[in-house]
Amino acid sequence: MKLPKGKFPYILGLICAAVVIFVVILSPGKSSNSQAEAFAAPLFNHEMPDDARLIQTSASKNEEGDTSATILLQSTWSEQEIYDFYQDTTYAPATENDVVTLSVLLLDDSSLEAVKQAGLYEEEGGSYWFVYLYSAPQS
Repeated sequence: MKLPKGKFPYILGLICAAVVIFVVILSPGKSSNSQAEAFAAPLFNHEMPDDARLIQTSASKNEEGDTSATILLQSTWSEQEIYDFYQDTTYAPATENDVVTLSVLLLDDSSLEAVKQAGLYEEEGGSYWFVYLYSAPQS
């Protein structure tokens, strides 16, 4: 099989490379992830409670357009103390006209088991908490 000569293979290669770059840069998943990260930034950049140990953070946007940010932390503080601590900031909605909800939840047994299996569990240091920030259209 003979390869074409001249500029054609180079032009075709450049076009293919441009298409791949265009798809990667403008892919909806990346855009959604960037929006989720921007929404989560105020929560992720907020100070931690004095005795807290940060375990994990995550941000995501689902197919319905709801955006969430989550911090998993360990602290001796109560649910109300953690809520009040993070409530001192105004969190902008991910999308105009969304309603933003902040909540704090104690890990359930299955989530705590996952922390143990990941090797992140420490007996001392308090309870494990999820701090959720959620942005969704008003229902």
